Amino acid sequence: MESCNLHIDCRICEKDEVVSINNSDFEKHSQGKPLEKAFPYLTAEQREMIRSRVCKSCWDIFFLNKVFGKG
Repeated sequence: MESCNLHIDCRICEKDEVVSINNSDFEKHSQGKPLEKAFPYLTAEQREMIRSRVCKSCWDIFFLNKVFGKG
């Protein structure tokens, strides 16, 4: 099975993250399959990076802290 690396820059801190996916799964997602179903082998953080282009560190700082009033 062929795979590829997605290089995704966080839109907040601009940190480059690399996520390895199978080409056939990318095609399935491009045709409408939800991220969770197309890439079950990725972590929730990796799928979120693909979805929103926000890395886990920035997500925790800007969203989690806001929800719980810690920021």
